[in-house]
Order: sequence, then C-alpha cells, then structure tokens
Amino acid sequence: MTAQRTTMKARNADDTTFEFREPLAERKMKNLILYIATKCAGHKRFGTVKLNKNLFFSDMVAYAVLGSPITGVEYLALDAGPAPRRMPAIKEEMIEGRQIAEQVLEAPGGYTEKKVVATAEPDLSLFSAAEIAIVDTVIEATRRKTASDVSFMSHGLPWRIGRKATGSIPYEAILVSNRRPNEYQVARGRELIEKYGWGA
Repeated sequence: MTAQRTTMKARNADDTTFEFREPLAERKMKNLILYIATKCAGHKRFGTVKLNKNLFFSDMVAYAVLGSPITGVEYLALDAGPAPRRMPAIKEEMIEGRQIAEQVLEAPGGYTEKKVVATAEPDLSLFSAAEIAIVDTVIEATRRKTASDVSFMSHGLPWRIGRKATGSIPYEAILVSNRRPNEYQVARGRELIEKYGWGA
C-alpha cells in the first residue's frame, strides 16, 4: 500500500484555516462505506455487522484476485468477526462531516441494529472497475443473509490466523489453504526442502 495522502482544509475555532493530510487508505475506506451503504439502502438486512463484513470480504477478495486490497486498512479479528481497526473513529468522523447517519432498527428476536445511511455521494474515481465489480459481487452474495450468517461466514481461516497471532488479520492469510496436501505435494515439498536446505 502506498503512503499516498490527500490534503484537506478545515477551520479552527478562531476561523483560521489549517491543512491536514488524510491517508489514502482511510479516504478509500470512507468512500467504500458510502458506496456500500448506498447500494444496500433498500436492503432489509443491513446493519453495522454486515457493513464490516462487506468491507472485509471486498478487501480480501481483491487481494486474492487483483494482488492488492481495495483500501489496505487494518482489520481486527474480533469475537463477532473481522472489522476495520479504526471503524468507530471513521464512522464518527463521517457522522460529524455529515457524510453518513445512523438509524436504529428493530431486528428479529428483539434485537436492535444500527444501519449506516449514506448522506453524501461516494467518490468512485478512487476505485477501478474491477474493484467495484468485486464489491458488487460481495454485496449480492450477502444480501439475503442475516448479521449472524455473515458473522459466521467471516470466521474462516484468515480470522483464525488473526486470533492466534496479534489480533490483526494479515491480507496474505486469504491465500493460505487449510486443505491437507496430497501425496504429490508432500513429495514435492520434501524435494524442495532437501534441494534448498530449508529447515536445516
């Protein structure tokens, strides 16, 4: 992920202007939140949990298919599944900036969930057509699933790797297979170990 940033202007309490530089990863994350919230505006089953999982699945699939994630933000392996580390702060910034609002909805079983509503247009110039196609596929795949469903789906190998390590989920984990190697793969692995002296 490059260290590219965007410069934004704001005002102090004394009405003087100042500039701060926002990381590109977070700028893309905010606009991806706006895009997903806009696409899911009419969905009955769309709350914060599903938003977090759509972001995670989109980034991970992009890493596996395109070679790099869409945003590059850090994801934590939480009990309820992966979520961006800075999601609470990012949502607060977006609410204060009037980019999003939150609705509290009644969910089946007596639960409540918070639905993110986009109140600004996403900047799609930040994304490639291939990235948007991946996000659309993820949205459609989770559209009819509940928060519990997508939370369960997200407890895969990358999440388990994150839980056992530092709590952060490495993007490379999406490339790791939990299938047992076949006889050829075991034999080939032994050949390479012997040839290059690995593990010596």
